Amino acid sequence: MAADRATANTLTVEVLGWDRATRRIYLVERGGDAHALLVMTTTGEHAGVVRPVAGDEERIAALRATLVPLQRDDRRGWDVNTRVVQRRGLRVAGMTTPVRKFALGIALTRRQAGHAIAHGRATVTAYLRPRAALDQVWTVPGEALAVAIVHYCGVPDGIGFDKQTAVLARPPLH
Repeated sequence: MAADRATANTLTVEVLGWDRATRRIYLVERGGDAHALLVMTTTGEHAGVVRPVAGDEERIAALRATLVPLQRDDRRGWDVNTRVVQRRGLRVAGMTTPVRKFALGIALTRRQAGHAIAHGRATVTAYLRPRAALDQVWTVPGEALAVAIVHYCGVPDGIGFDKQTAVLARPPLH
C-alpha cells in the first residue's frame, strides 16, 4: 500500500467527507508540507471530476466539522484495471534517456456474484511504469456511491514516487 511507502515526495489523498446539500465529496491532497483542498462532484456531466478549490488549514478544519464522514469499505470485490491511452518520452535536461510518460486509464469495478454493481473511470498521467493499485475504498452513507483511492507512479523525481487519486464509483446505468 502507498501509505506503507510514504515519503516526503509522496502525494496522498485524504477523504474529508460528504456534503449532502451540494452532493459533493471533499478531499485533501497532501505532499510534504503542502496541501490542496479538492472537491469531487457526484452528479451531472462532470461527476467524478476532482477540482482544486481554495482552502487553508482553518477552512479544511471548519469544513470537516460540517461534512458527513464516509465509511471505510472492504477492498475485496473491487477490481482495478489499467489501460495505456498514450505513451510518450519526456526529455529532461541533463538526462540522456527520456522519462517514460503515460496517459493511464483507470477502470474501477465492484463485483458481487459475478455482476458489476458499481464502476468508475479516471485518466491520470503516470511516469516510468503504467500500473495502478487500489489503496482504500470509502462509501457514502445512504447513497449508492463510493470513492476509491488509487496509487500510481505520478511524480517522476528521482526513481519515481507514488501519487494517489480519487475515483468515483456509481451503479452502472441500464
